[in-house]
Amino acid sequence: MTEGEAPAGDVPPPSAPPSWFGRRLLGVLVCAVAAALAIVGSFLPLVYIELSLAGRTAITTTISGWTVTANAVSGLRVPGVAQNGYPLAVAGAFLIIAAIFALVAALQAAPAGARSLAVLSGAIGAAFLAGTVATIAVYANSVISTVQLSGDPGLGVRAGLGAGFWLEFAAVLLAIGAVVLAALPVRGPAPDEYIAPEPGP
Repeated sequence: MTEGEAPAGDVPPPSAPPSWFGRRLLGVLVCAVAAALAIVGSFLPLVYIELSLAGRTAITTTISGWTVTANAVSGLRVPGVAQNGYPLAVAGAFLIIAAIFALVAALQAAPAGARSLAVLSGAIGAAFLAGTVATIAVYANSVISTVQLSGDPGLGVRAGLGAGFWLEFAAVLLAIGAVVLAALPVRGPAPDEYIAPEPGP
């Protein structure tokens, strides 16, 4: 071994390939947040209607994905089952499944079909969610228009979209973004690029 030559034992080991695809991990996070918003938003008010007499609120009605609640002055509650909660729950379930498949697809050694399953389940969940939110928006617009047209002297009416609707709308945008992140191809290092150098003489 000549002077200045590093001994064979001092050859640094080759850098190991990363175990995860960062972009797909971001997609997993986005998809999980979308699923959480879709489920939580279904329990919050999607539409609200307030009726007031002589400047004082008489009845406040809120419509969530599961119930219709009317609060009178006496505190009376009239629950009723709404139909929007079920498709929102289905959309959330598909997004959870998509997040699981996306997590598997984020591995460097992921099965070949994991990415396709993540994109498919995510697209189904996003479509369910977008369709339900669009239906809620049309219904809310109809309710608001009807309430505003039925004005009566001395009767104040106010209606609008609740916090649950905006959570669902944000969930739609995140779900679409998660599907895009899962569908985008990623370039991983080829195994041949990580061949250890031969030791010197």
